[in-house]
Amino acid sequence: DESPRVDVVPRRRPLLRDSGSGWLNRIRKMFGRDAPVRVPRVTPSAADPTNLAGTPVETEDDILYLPTLPNFDGKLTPMESELLLQYLTVPYLRVPLVLQFFADPLRINALAAPSLQSVVDACLFEPDQWLPPGPLPETPTCVPSTDRNFLATPCGLLFNELLHNPHNIIDPVVQLLELALEKDTGRYTSTTASIILYTIR
Repeated sequence: DESPRVDVVPRRRPLLRDSGSGWLNRIRKMFGRDAPVRVPRVTPSAADPTNLAGTPVETEDDILYLPTLPNFDGKLTPMESELLLQYLTVPYLRVPLVLQFFADPLRINALAAPSLQSVVDACLFEPDQWLPPGPLPETPTCVPSTDRNFLATPCGLLFNELLHNPHNIIDPVVQLLELALEKDTGRYTSTTASIILYTIR
C-alpha cells in the first residue's frame, strides 16, 4: 500500500502587492504612506555567489568574467573576493574552504564586516540539498555531472563534515578562536570586539 505522493509547489507571488490600483494603496497614499514593496518569500542566501555578485554565477569561470567584484565594505581585496566567490560555487566543499579562508592572521579582520559574517553563517548553517531516507543516489558516471543529487546530505553540510571529516572543521575553528583572542586589547573597541564576539558565538 503506497502512500500518496505530494508535490510541493513554491509560492511564486510576492507576499505584498505593489500595484497602485488597489483601494488600500489609494488610502495609504492619501495619508502619505507609500505602497508596500515586493518582499521575497525567503531571504536570499548569503552563501549563493549569484546573490553576492549581482549576476548569475554557476561556475568558477563565471566569476572570472565578472565586471566588478563585491568588496564587502572594503574588507577584502579583489583577489580575495574572487577566491571567496569561487569557494561558494562548490556547496559541498564550501564549509571547510570558507573556514580555512578566514583562519588567517590577516583575513580574520574581515569578519568585522556584518556582510561577511552573514556569508560565513550561511555557509555553516544552511543545510543545502536534503537526502531523504531510502536508497542512495547513483554515483555519477561523468565529470562534471549534470545531476547533483549524489551531493545531498541527510542532516546538512556541517553535520556531514563533522561526521566524516571533523578535523577540517575543528582545526580552522580553533585557529579562528586563537586569532580572535589575540586581538583582545583589554578594552572594548567596536572592530576587535565584534570579531571576538562573532568568533566565540
